[in-house]
Amino acid sequence: MIEEFKNAMRDCGIEPPRDIFPDGVLRRFKIKNKSCGWVILHGGDYWAGAFGDWSKDFKAKWKQKEKEGVKKIYSKEEIDRIKNHKKEEEINRRIKRSEAAVFSQNIWSLANECISHTYLTKKRVKSYGLKAATNGILLVPIYNRFGALVNLQRIYADGTKKFMTGAEITGCFFMIEGESDTIIICEGYATGASIHEHYGCTVVVAFNAGNLPAVAKSIAEIYRGNEIIIAADNDESGVGERKAKEACLAIGCSYIMPDVVGMDFNDIISMSL
Repeated sequence: MIEEFKNAMRDCGIEPPRDIFPDGVLRRFKIKNKSCGWVILHGGDYWAGAFGDWSKDFKAKWKQKEKEGVKKIYSKEEIDRIKNHKKEEEINRRIKRSEAAVFSQNIWSLANECISHTYLTKKRVKSYGLKAATNGILLVPIYNRFGALVNLQRIYADGTKKFMTGAEITGCFFMIEGESDTIIICEGYATGASIHEHYGCTVVVAFNAGNLPAVAKSIAEIYRGNEIIIAADNDESGVGERKAKEACLAIGCSYIMPDVVGMDFNDIISMSL
């Protein structure tokens, strides 16, 4: 059954990881050396799963094929077991998020204020309230809409970015406060820092395109009456613009995007310096 699931992934153009476990746990895996793939598979009496590629905003569902002429009928016990399994999954997710938040807060409290870093120099931006871990990794704090630090983005010298495992991210953000009432929501820290330095406005970093709609909703609820603009990355996949439009529809705002494919506002602004 696992091999059938893997074949379904291949049919969608995604090479599956070597090991897939039918335990109902969502796991990330690398696609072309980037940790943007994800997969979840439920085993048991009836197999079902899902998989996707975060970098392309792609996801697909899969379920066990029924034998021809035979329709699966669930007993009350099976239905109850599925419901209980989903409840347990949600509880485990919440526990992992809480543990990841505490872990992030501990790391943040022990880190030192960051003035300069290889990544910041390369991107030609300043540090706005960032810290560096004792091993030199750049840390960007991630807050939920209530102001609690729930996650950290770790940025390495070579530009590799990682979140804390199991930590909350949807609807969470990092903010650089500006002098105007306009708020610009973008994807990455370097892009946000460049926009803030160039325009002087408040910038909100959503960390990835898929998080733009959720962050836009959070910011619109917190800052009622402020003008909000989405700054999309013009990536080749088109996911940046697609998610920016989705965010605009959700809160009724406009979006901007570089004219050149493959560039973001950090690329555009740093070129003019």
